[in-house]
Amino acid sequence: MNTRSLMYRIKNLGLFKAGCSFWGFFVILILFCGCRNPDSSWIQSEPGNSVLDLEYFNDTLGLIVRDIRVYPQSNSKRYQVRVYLEETRRSEHWSDHSFYLHFYPKINTEAQGGFYPAQATPSEVRRGIWVFTGTFESDLERFEMLRFGLVDGNRRRLFTLAVDSIPIRIR
Repeated sequence: MNTRSLMYRIKNLGLFKAGCSFWGFFVILILFCGCRNPDSSWIQSEPGNSVLDLEYFNDTLGLIVRDIRVYPQSNSKRYQVRVYLEETRRSEHWSDHSFYLHFYPKINTEAQGGFYPAQATPSEVRRGIWVFTGTFESDLERFEMLRFGLVDGNRRRLFTLAVDSIPIRIR
């Protein structure tokens, strides 16, 4: 039996096609599982009040700010803030970055500097989403505006965004 007749028999039996379809399915399965977006539904069950009314998508930096949540700690004036960041490009390294958050009691008080600052640094990566955590102190429970942004390890501002479309309740 020569090689040509052996290949003819394999093709006629369908073993070649079955082998290709198995490996093709296996490759597609690996690509599907490796390329899917992280599940962010768990963020909605996290403690605290959501501050964002929309997710912020920045395709230039390859990131999505899924939510910002604020909740009181045991002390009545101290609050913890969490920023949930999803990366769309796996090449970025967010471990040396931090978020700054400025809570304004009134909308037109930016020039006077009347804000409550918080800085959130990376604390963990959960289900493919970076969680940045920080604290701040405040006597107030309602704010009119939030300005937040991301800075890199050299303290260079990468983006800034103001949220003034909804009143922000932190309790």
